[in-house]
Amino acid sequence: MNQSAPPTLTDEETRELSNIQKIKTFQKGDILIRENDIIKQYYFVINGCVRSYSLINNEEVTIDFFTENQAVLPAIIGENIPSPHFLVCAEDCTLSIVDNKMEQAVFERFPRLKQLCQKNTEQMLIQNQNEQIRFKSSNPEQRYEYFLNQRAQLLNRVPHHQIASYLGIKPESLSRLRKRLEQQKT
Repeated sequence: MNQSAPPTLTDEETRELSNIQKIKTFQKGDILIRENDIIKQYYFVINGCVRSYSLINNEEVTIDFFTENQAVLPAIIGENIPSPHFLVCAEDCTLSIVDNKMEQAVFERFPRLKQLCQKNTEQMLIQNQNEQIRFKSSNPEQRYEYFLNQRAQLLNRVPHHQIASYLGIKPESLSRLRKRLEQQKT
């Protein structure tokens, strides 16, 4: 695997790219993708927080949170496959919206950007695999401690029951876990 640094855009390329971006603001609670929608675009979070969740036995199960400078890039985009989950704005959001047609036009105009995006996508896949391994091989306390180390800012941004769902535990268990860890600090 080639470990060379991904290319960066020139200032001119960055300016031109920013001029063709489609940027839109959304309000907290706005649904970007519903379960069974065909996904034709993806998002890049400029500001705010987007939550991904599935409905299992009529209960929302949080899959992930996406915050500033993260791509919300469903793997099935452009595949004409119904979405298995929802994407909703957990906060007021400013998002860059990219569809396949725009992406292809940008890649034709900026060929080096395609290489950069491919490298970033590879890194996201590796990170997601590592997260899944860490999640499956750890207990709730370890998952919560990792969450505190990596994503603590979410504690003040999203409801705790959604964090509990993301961690694979019930809200009551998260409350007990938080209390126990606080007592250990004192």
